[in-house]
Amino acid sequence: MATTEIQKATADYRVETGPVRFGADWPGLFIRGDDALAFQVWLDKAATLIEGHDPESKMARRKLYEITKAIHDIIVPLEERDANGRPT
Repeated sequence: MATTEIQKATADYRVETGPVRFGADWPGLFIRGDDALAFQVWLDKAATLIEGHDPESKMARRKLYEITKAIHDIIVPLEERDANGRPT
């Protein structure tokens, strides 16, 4: 997957889910809100599939749950979006 390079962010440019680099900064992962909701569901399911009570399994479950909570807390509720689906 190619990295999307953005020199200056503008409101009318739609960035898709995938690697993104702003200027000369390190590339990072951008996940669109509509994709993030699906990721949240699948990561939550993955966390339930991790078995074991050893420290590594417990940490993996905890980190996956933390990521799903962060996704949930970051996504703007639908009632706070305009007619085009953008946050108001």
